[in-house]
Amino acid sequence: MVKENLVKLDIEDKFNQPKSALPGFSRKVVDKLIFEVYTREILLNSSSTSMARSIMGLSESTYDLYHITDYIHSDDYIYIGMARPWKGGYLLEMNGSLGRSGKNYTHYISTDFSESLIWDCRSPQSPRIGVYYFDVDFFLDVVENGISGFDYATCKRWAYNTLAFFGKTSCPGCQSSILLKQQVGPEITLEASLDGEERRIVIDYRTGSIVRNEKI
Repeated sequence: MVKENLVKLDIEDKFNQPKSALPGFSRKVVDKLIFEVYTREILLNSSSTSMARSIMGLSESTYDLYHITDYIHSDDYIYIGMARPWKGGYLLEMNGSLGRSGKNYTHYISTDFSESLIWDCRSPQSPRIGVYYFDVDFFLDVVENGISGFDYATCKRWAYNTLAFFGKTSCPGCQSSILLKQQVGPEITLEASLDGEERRIVIDYRTGSIVRNEKI
């Protein structure tokens, strides 16, 4: 199958003679190859300090090409550090450690590239495959020995060790587990087990505050 896609990357017509180039690598996320394209003036001695930075998504099944574009300073160095499925779209963690204003941030793009959200922070730990998400800006990670949540909207994280629900600081040899049971509005319900003792915990998932902790 061969398909030609014609897209305009200099959407604001900032360049008299635009030239586009890509770094040469892509990341596959579900049904698309995600890559970046940079557009600037073709003349190296141009007075323009802007550069159009486009994130592209090429469908492997239809060969349709999707894209979003923003403008950054030509001295900035920003690139995709990680890309993975997220909330029916794509979650991109951006690296930008060099340049005038380059900095790390998180970028969500919907499947059809019609929705684009940027959060001015990154999670202390990248959300692994299999985490739970309730809103587009929050994820919850549940494992045997604890639970943690991260809110992109406020750039805040909270976490609990399983033992915290049982009022213990240490428990050598204990067998524990945590299950996410449901989410209703701003609250999540967990069931935690520690050597046969089971507790039901209700948490405000935005703040991490414990609403209720009771023995089953």
